[in-house]
Amino acid sequence: MIYQIVIVILLLFVLRYDINGKTRYRNECFYAMLVIFILIAGLRYRLGVDTTRYLTRFYYETPELHELTWDDLEFGTDPLYTLLNSIVLTLGGKFYMVQLLHAGFVNTLIFSYIKKHTDAIFLSIFIYFIWQYALINMEEMRASMSLVVCLFANDYLLDKKWMKGLLLYVIGCLFHTSTIIVMIMPLFFFMRLNKICVMVLIGAFFFGFVIQSFLSDYVTLIQINDEIDAKAQGYADSEDFMESKRNILGYLSLVISCGYSVLSLWYMKIGKFDTRLLKIEPLIMVYLIFAIMYIGLPIAYRFSRFYIIYNIMFVAEFMIHLFKKQDPRIGQYVIYTKALAIMFPFFFLIFKGRSTEKTWVRYHPYSSVFDQRLDQKRERVYSFYGGDRALPGKY
Repeated sequence: MIYQIVIVILLLFVLRYDINGKTRYRNECFYAMLVIFILIAGLRYRLGVDTTRYLTRFYYETPELHELTWDDLEFGTDPLYTLLNSIVLTLGGKFYMVQLLHAGFVNTLIFSYIKKHTDAIFLSIFIYFIWQYALINMEEMRASMSLVVCLFANDYLLDKKWMKGLLLYVIGCLFHTSTIIVMIMPLFFFMRLNKICVMVLIGAFFFGFVIQSFLSDYVTLIQINDEIDAKAQGYADSEDFMESKRNILGYLSLVISCGYSVLSLWYMKIGKFDTRLLKIEPLIMVYLIFAIMYIGLPIAYRFSRFYIIYNIMFVAEFMIHLFKKQDPRIGQYVIYTKALAIMFPFFFLIFKGRSTEKTWVRYHPYSSVFDQRLDQKRERVYSFYGGDRALPGKY
């Protein structure tokens, strides 16, 4: 029920502030939603398969500060996330306190970034909530901390502030080693929506299949350190990450998602809108590279997640422009109807993807640390995916 309440409130804010342009209490509502997002994720109990694993590791594998060794903080062990857990454990805290700190860090930076780059803040937050919120907050905790740091690193690099951008990338690597791949992507920051972009995207499509074919055979040549080498080999040997299991609907969803990205960008460029988003055009292009690579190389989805906030902002601002469009030849209700018709496929596929049984049950019904309710259907799904069992008194 809590998710539905948030959705209704956000839709009201979209109508009032994004579409109708009201300003009274706009900031107050924005920060109120931030607090709600933090509390929902921070006070959750066993929502998300990865959450169950993080919880077990916190209580049984995390050393206290006086027990930390250099091996625990080695590059490739995600040392900043380890340090966060160790500090909370040493101070006598429980895992939900890690969740609160994580949710505060991630959502504060995402909200700040959205507000910095677009005026369609509530629709952006709405799309984030129904599409990526659960994954970013309840599954990929380490990667999401790296993700939000990299958002600002990308901005610095676009502004040619190389040292600040590089420093944030390094910090991102200390949260999650996948940032190593992200650090290569500034090579593609020259990209714009043009013929060169089309050629690069076609190349990305075939490159994904090439990498998929050879990665498992040659990953052993990667020699960075034992931790990173083991992770790379694990991904290469995993069917989930190296073999695509998408059905027709899954591929259609991917095509439509990319299509809305291109349509949104094209619409803003030809309309010559005064929007801050066009400054970060190269980043939506990088999102498209990883999204297209995902067809042949499923593990690419992990890296597309680093750029999906850009997709959300572009699509949100495009949709708000559709609602605000003025045409004296037709009534406003006709404009709204056309806008809703254009938006429908995008939202339908999001809800369709999130409503599959094994996905839906991970987060519904909501359970908090206050009631610590175990859902047996959810626990069976966790067992199927290799999640950890509930631990008495551990939350």
